[in-house]
Amino acid sequence: MKNEEIRNKFLNYFKGKGHKILHSASLIPSDPTVLLTLAGMLPFKPYFLGIEKSLYPSVSTIQKCVRMNDIENVGFTNRHHTFFEMLGNFSFGDYFKKDAIFFAWDVLTNVFNLDKKKLYIAVFEKDDESYEIWKSEMGIPVNKIFSLGEDNNFWAAGPTGPCGPCSEIYYDMGAEYGCRSKDCAPGCDCNRFLEIWNLVFIEFNRDHDGKMTPLPAKNIDTGMGLERIASILQNVHSNFDTDLFVPLIDELKSITNKKDDTVAIRVIADHVRAATYMISDGIVPSNEGRGYVLRRIIRRAVTYGRRIDLPKPFLFKLSRKVVEMGHRFYPELGNQSAITEKYLKSEEEQFIRTLEDGMGVLKKLTKSKSDKILSGAELFILYDTYGFPVELITEIVKEQGFSVDLNGFKIEMEKQKEKARTSSYANKSNYSKLDTLKYNPTEFVGYSTLRSNAKVIDFVDSNIVILDKTPFYPESGGQVSDKGHLDIGNFKFEIRNLHKNPYGVIFHIINGDGSNIKAGDDISAVVDEGQRIDTARHHTATHLLHKALKQVLGSHANQCGSLVSPEKLRFDFNHFEVIKPKDIEKIEEIVNETINKNLPVEYLEKTLDEAKELGATALFGEKYGHNVRIVKINDCSMELCGGTHVKNTGDIKFFKITGQSSVASGIRRIEAVCGHIAEKYCFALGGSLIEEAVKSHNIYEVNKILDNIAAKKLEELKQNKQIQKQKEKERINSAKNEYVQLADHFLTKPRSIVVKDITLIYSETDKDPEILADVLSEKLKSKYVMVLWNSKTLIIKTSGEINAATLVKSITSKAGGGGGGRASFAKAGGFSASAVTGLMSEIINFIESV
Repeated sequence: MKNEEIRNKFLNYFKGKGHKILHSASLIPSDPTVLLTLAGMLPFKPYFLGIEKSLYPSVSTIQKCVRMNDIENVGFTNRHHTFFEMLGNFSFGDYFKKDAIFFAWDVLTNVFNLDKKKLYIAVFEKDDESYEIWKSEMGIPVNKIFSLGEDNNFWAAGPTGPCGPCSEIYYDMGAEYGCRSKDCAPGCDCNRFLEIWNLVFIEFNRDHDGKMTPLPAKNIDTGMGLERIASILQNVHSNFDTDLFVPLIDELKSITNKKDDTVAIRVIADHVRAATYMISDGIVPSNEGRGYVLRRIIRRAVTYGRRIDLPKPFLFKLSRKVVEMGHRFYPELGNQSAITEKYLKSEEEQFIRTLEDGMGVLKKLTKSKSDKILSGAELFILYDTYGFPVELITEIVKEQGFSVDLNGFKIEMEKQKEKARTSSYANKSNYSKLDTLKYNPTEFVGYSTLRSNAKVIDFVDSNIVILDKTPFYPESGGQVSDKGHLDIGNFKFEIRNLHKNPYGVIFHIINGDGSNIKAGDDISAVVDEGQRIDTARHHTATHLLHKALKQVLGSHANQCGSLVSPEKLRFDFNHFEVIKPKDIEKIEEIVNETINKNLPVEYLEKTLDEAKELGATALFGEKYGHNVRIVKINDCSMELCGGTHVKNTGDIKFFKITGQSSVASGIRRIEAVCGHIAEKYCFALGGSLIEEAVKSHNIYEVNKILDNIAAKKLEELKQNKQIQKQKEKERINSAKNEYVQLADHFLTKPRSIVVKDITLIYSETDKDPEILADVLSEKLKSKYVMVLWNSKTLIIKTSGEINAATLVKSITSKAGGGGGGRASFAKAGGFSASAVTGLMSEIINFIESV
């Protein structure tokens, strides 16, 4: 049975049982506690927690998932993957254990026609009800029902909250795959009994004391891995031998001579699937969050590609096969295929350059070591800085007779995790502890009014107010928070900030001490009208800009980030080239033409499916619930959006692009202003020139005036650039002449010492550290490392033996700030000068370790 037939049979079965069939949610979850969608139940977590009510009593999905906890095992086993699909059926107070058990058994035995003799059941050891259903209702022999403990068969959303027992269905792969123990049974760690379907019965609420109370509405959450059930239905032992992988693996083998390297081929096949699906859902490579997860997956695949001599680059070509295999079920794969290829190609080319540097570092490390051991710290640098998978480093050095200190590496990893945890804790605001289920969601009335009466639900920490309803828009979807004030009696409290927690509770953070506010008080909430209007102008303009970008640059120009404030808008989108001036003008022209048409801005409340049927644009990478709000501007724009907008496009008044830049590979940023701010900007930019053009040339036609201004401005810019360039050259030469006289001051102790055979120059200075380093390097004949800094800038310059970029990363991780560079030169800012001063011994240790 092919994978498409498995999917269709599964969904059709549950559709016939009254379930609403939903398309897979994005790999970008709405749950802020996780980076990626890692289970079929995750999109429905608010229903299981009782925070929201589902539109449908029961649903069924095939959910895309990514998990990273077993990435090091991928390629080495038959069943570990980073990307996988989870088949599931869910009930929100509709049906419970008996029906869930019947459905699962019916699907496996009557839809997929599995041999009943091969199926075994596990239940929670205290769940007598499930045991009895399997035995008496389903007729399963007692010798095929196993009672297991809480570790195996009990699910919980956390230490407290909804929880319940599980029942698992196992498939017997045969004794030849087992451990041969007489006690071998479901739950054994060997490969004989394969868990294929997990049924979770969410029936209790656990409190802080561990007491479990039955829930009023009992829920069902089930999950069956598509890859696993496919391996059984296709009669193969490995997931990699199913039709979910074979076409991709065949494609891989056609471009390499090393067809027998099973591990490398499996790793690449798995990882290119994960990367393709992630990018198609709006995740782009970066150095943090889910973007870093994607980058790590890509780099691991590229590294293994080198091992089997794949052409460079190769991943973007393989992604075409992934799209070909999956786009009928996941249309987003096809819709985003062009941008996916561009990201993969760009990221791979960038990593190949980094990898070559890393191989050079690895070669130096192994060449200079007599003990034939690669330390944990050295392993971590290769892993963290150059993206080398640890198992690959191990394999490479093993061929040279080296061993690796894996325990030391784990210690370094723990240090990094602890640092991240500490940083995360330090950044938590004083209202984070209020992110609990004790408050009902705040009613937002700010679409229709800027002033409302409300009741205080709670007042915490002398400056956090929770209301039953509010007109204040909290920062969300790129739009900044409203400003304004709360009035109670004769007191007025300015709103400093707003925060909306994952459960819909809005926290109003006020300036000053509001200790006289108490729960139950009546209060008046007033939004700053001027700021709201300016913000709304910029927000509506982003919708018009998005449409114009697609018209001028192409359909690939999808939004991937934005900032909407009273002062400006910032819009990030997919595009790989600098936008030409004529295209900038065309984009402005389209937006301003729409503004001048004075078109009404309408709002529609629909389900997500209804919105998609209408053709509304769901922003790339955003996560939506079942109910959505559509912002419609005639036939110009129709997007899903929860932000605030103007009543008609004429209220925007005027739109002007103020700049463009590159945010990351394949992502451009446009900044623009609207309304009176745009008018002031243009007047400041060209007002005096317009006046001069009219007086001196008697020119009144607007286009000719603008042409004159543009020509004059361009000439001014060229002249200013040449003047600035000459001034900078003179400054550097003057500084060099001055610094030469000071050179000896920096080449003596304690500012200069020799570590191994490398001269370390280490000093704070009131001079320009970059120019000073150039002067000092001309005087040095030996190997050197310079660490020089003033109040604003820190630089590291080396003769090549020490990697400056790695060292600057080490310093800023302890002294604060950030920076980067190349192997011989790196630069940082935002650091603590006093902290740098205390790092002398660590820098010496760093040099000695190389």
